Amino acid sequence: MKVFGDCKNLEKIKFFIFLGAFLCLLAMRSLIGLDFTDEIQYYYQAIGLAETNRFFSNDLYIQQLVYVFVLPFFKAYLFAFGDTGIILFGRALCVIGLIFLCWFCCRRLVGLGLEPSNALLAAVALSFAVTHHSIFAVSYNTVAQAMWIVFALLFTSPTTVRPWWWAATILVAGVAYPVAGLVMAAILLIYLLVSKQLDPLLRVIGFGLLFGGLGLAVILSLTDFEDVVLSLRFSSGFSVGSLWTDHKMQRVYLAIFLLMLAALFTPAPRGLKNLLLVALFCLTCLFLFAIVGDILEFRAAGLPYPGPRTDTLVGWPLLCVVALFTARTAARSNGSSEWPVRAVGIVAICQFTTFAGTSSGGVIAGVAAMMILLPIATALATLGIRAERGAGRWMPHALLLGVLSIYLTLWQLTPYRDPSTFFVGRSFTDVSIFKGILVSNEKVPVIEAFQKEFEGKTEGQGGLILSGFPGIYAVLEAKPETCMIYNHFVSDPQIAGTLIECIGSKSPRFILNLEDHATLEERTRTKEEITSHIAKANGLECERGSVELEAVFPGMSDAVAYTFCQ
Repeated sequence: MKVFGDCKNLEKIKFFIFLGAFLCLLAMRSLIGLDFTDEIQYYYQAIGLAETNRFFSNDLYIQQLVYVFVLPFFKAYLFAFGDTGIILFGRALCVIGLIFLCWFCCRRLVGLGLEPSNALLAAVALSFAVTHHSIFAVSYNTVAQAMWIVFALLFTSPTTVRPWWWAATILVAGVAYPVAGLVMAAILLIYLLVSKQLDPLLRVIGFGLLFGGLGLAVILSLTDFEDVVLSLRFSSGFSVGSLWTDHKMQRVYLAIFLLMLAALFTPAPRGLKNLLLVALFCLTCLFLFAIVGDILEFRAAGLPYPGPRTDTLVGWPLLCVVALFTARTAARSNGSSEWPVRAVGIVAICQFTTFAGTSSGGVIAGVAAMMILLPIATALATLGIRAERGAGRWMPHALLLGVLSIYLTLWQLTPYRDPSTFFVGRSFTDVSIFKGILVSNEKVPVIEAFQKEFEGKTEGQGGLILSGFPGIYAVLEAKPETCMIYNHFVSDPQIAGTLIECIGSKSPRFILNLEDHATLEERTRTKEEITSHIAKANGLECERGSVELEAVFPGMSDAVAYTFCQ
């Protein structure tokens, strides 16, 4: 399938202008900003796997299985350059992945009838949706989100998809986010059974068993089955969504679920097409203004990034419902099939339920499904005005640019746990793995203060740092000798017991227990227990102290107390 058919030169010019802007944005996002928490955890998991050829060498989370797909690249980079600049290298891999995903999405959308420039706008929005948590890195979240996008677009015309495509998509999703892979497999199997396509069903199962067997063999060559079970048990303590634990969120989920079903299956009258298109455009603009208002409000309050807001839970579902209904109305007006619209809607409902039920973010995490649904549904809605005059000349671009503006605003102005891209000064640092990254000036004093405090004590040594900021490992040039790089949840007795038992098998050369605000008070006792237990087992002597910070850093006081054992 070609992206360009018999397109006019103007259409090709618009396409390449949009493509060039997309590549510039990717380059900018790769070089600017750094998160001291989740992002650093991901890279140390990948480094641990590449250096030891073993999963769970420095972290128990099951999420690291996804790095099997990029293991050869990380091993080659570490062999050639060490860990210097490895974050920039990881972002380069992410950029390459997003470019391929954008190309795939563009081709699928053109195949559904969109003009190339409109297809590219929707594809770019979908590429931005991959990093829905604003963490620009290869991770279980971004890979799973990319596979949901691939699956949704394949499902719009399932009879044209080769069985190995289905098997590969489900396998990658299953490795990245096991529940996601199971849900995708269930969706496809139910569809093939209901439509009585037994031959494709058997082929998909055959390829699934083949790919699954190969994948399992590769994973077990890098770990033991008992370690996988232990990791699943450990990780399951962090995967309870608010769908099951919060009655208020249950009502929110039910309301969104019913609205989505109504948008998919209630009659869609042809006469409302133009009215719905205008309503969709107006709602898109209103939601964009609401997001910008959120950003400005949080910035005025001195907070680093906007958290979940009520308008987020209202805005995304409302936009998606209107987009779905508009797309169905457009399909009826054109006399075309409503299946592509219903297909992406069904996948979105399943993904939303999966994240709401299994992610620690609960219903809020379900926004990831809406971020996939909105560009596709809006793109399909533009098919109804593609051949018309007047509004048809500008409305498709206006709608898709409006949606893209929402994603671009979130992507550039709300990086994960980092100041907005354009609002603060930035500079390079001498930290090895941060090479090539422009770090916000609020992090620079923190880096310098910790380097000065522990100069000559940690460089190149395996250590255990108990903190809500795993970036301190990088700042101190230390190698994680731990079973939990990011200590954000250690209060659960079962998890704490598993963690202490695992860390007991380690032999760190030093221990640093930071009393930062990122660690809640009820977890302090567990941290102190780990510190005393591991220090005694390894013959380390402990002392108290504090790191004086010249500027306020979110999550830390101006004097960060610590216990250091060596």
